[in-house]
Amino acid sequence: MSRNAANRKQRRRLLNRVLFSGRSRFQALAAMTSFVFGLVLLLVSLNLAIGIYRATRPDHGMHADYLIVNKRVSIGGMLTSMRPTFSEREIERLRAQPFVVDVGEFTTSRFRVSLIADPAASRPTDASDDVSPAAGIGMEMPLYTDLFFESVPNRFLDIVPHNWDWTPEAPHVPIILAREFLNLYNFSFALAQGLPQIPESLVGAMAGWVTISGPHGERTLPARVAGLSDRFPSIIVPASFMRWGHDQVARQRPERPSRLIVKTGRPADSVMLDYFSSHDYQINSERLRAGQFGRMAFVALGVVGGVGTLFVLLAVLLLILIYRLQLAEAAPRIGLLLQLGYSPPILTRHMLRRCWISVSFIALITAGVLTVVLPAGYRRLHDLGFDTGQTLAPGTLIAGVAVLGVTTLAHWITIRHAITANNPGT
Repeated sequence: MSRNAANRKQRRRLLNRVLFSGRSRFQALAAMTSFVFGLVLLLVSLNLAIGIYRATRPDHGMHADYLIVNKRVSIGGMLTSMRPTFSEREIERLRAQPFVVDVGEFTTSRFRVSLIADPAASRPTDASDDVSPAAGIGMEMPLYTDLFFESVPNRFLDIVPHNWDWTPEAPHVPIILAREFLNLYNFSFALAQGLPQIPESLVGAMAGWVTISGPHGERTLPARVAGLSDRFPSIIVPASFMRWGHDQVARQRPERPSRLIVKTGRPADSVMLDYFSSHDYQINSERLRAGQFGRMAFVALGVVGGVGTLFVLLAVLLLILIYRLQLAEAAPRIGLLLQLGYSPPILTRHMLRRCWISVSFIALITAGVLTVVLPAGYRRLHDLGFDTGQTLAPGTLIAGVAVLGVTTLAHWITIRHAITANNPGT
């Protein structure tokens, strides 16, 4: 060790004995413990709130809320044969609401639809089609049923299957089936009729012949289920097929839509619920559960973050008071050191170094606790159906650094004030 380094070390020891000989370790430890506790609460609640916001924000396509809106069916409408459809003005008024991101219309088939399940049709006719390898398995399903078709703009689909853009030359009509329909078949209809249950992995093998009929004849086309949807409780076909069916079979334009799909960025917003209620609109309220949970989570995290902020403020004030008390007790010794030739910058750097050590200790303990607390919080959110990611958000890091920086700045101001007050030359 060089002579200069030895001198600096000896000087630091001397200054510690002179300036901090009366320091209360218990008070400082209690204040630092409160600081760590409050900072952990603040950062955990902030990070989880950022994650929930990312999961529920309007431009987060995978987690946006899609509501299916329709008018109520009344007895008066039934007696007068008036269909509860939406006018263009009503749609535009809804689209202009602040809680609406986008609005789409359901187009319902004006022709009759029937399906005959055909084992031969379950084998793909085009090797390039995106189907399961098991699609070549014959599925003995002696099933005939009447159906209905609907279409929506592609931007509202939660899945867009391969070869979704249908043309009359296409080998089959792709169908998106509601997952709930498959569950009803497997666990109700198939059990009652003694039919085989269909696993989701064999959805691509569900094929048959679709017959559409209307005032201008009928057409029979091969069809296959191209995917399952969790968003639509319906049977969705491409809009191009719906237009073709109306032109070729129904020979009439579709009526005004009776159902709308609304993309909203403010789930469970009270203004939105009041709007739907005042206009007597029905919505699929089950879709609001995630939004309601998000709002409750924001409130809970706000309370936790407020408690953490309060702890941090009290801990910072306590640390500053302890430090001011120590500096007040050491005022005669500070004046003596200044008279002996120690410059104010040297004393400031030395006392600020003690503050940096305390802040670094707080930062290390906080980081260690966060590595344990945050994964547990994310696992809980994942169990509740929220995929918020599992990383420390940059905003959380900035907030933590800002709190520690403000604490260091407050100590620096306190030290400068104490040294200036005890400097005989000022």
